[in-house]
Amino acid sequence: MSLWRQVTRGIDALLDRTEQDRGIDDEVRHYFEEPTAAYKERGLSEEDARRAVRRELGNPNAAQVRERSYGWENSVITFLSDLRFAARQLRRNPGFTTVSLRRTR
Repeated sequence: MSLWRQVTRGIDALLDRTEQDRGIDDEVRHYFEEPTAAYKERGLSEEDARRAVRRELGNPNAAQVRERSYGWENSVITFLSDLRFAARQLRRNPGFTTVSLRRTR
C-alpha cells in the first residue's frame, strides 16, 4: 500500500472511528463465518462448527482488538488519550502543577 493511501486511510479512521469499527466488525465476522460454513458442510452442527472455529482461530473479540491495534492512527489516538489523562491529573492536583511549572523555569 502506498504511503499516500496509508495516510489518507489513517486520517479517515481518526475522523470517523464508528465507520472504521463497523468495517473491522464486518471483516472479523466474515473471517469467522467462512470456516464455520466449511465445517457445517462437513456435517457438524452450527454450535459444533462455531466451537471448532473458535478453537482454531481464537476469540473473535480478541481478533477485533488485534485488528484495531494496527496502523499509525492507533498511536495518535493513544498519544491524545495520554495527553487528556495528563491534563486531568494536573487539574486534579493544582499544588503539584504549580511546583512542576515553577521548577521548569
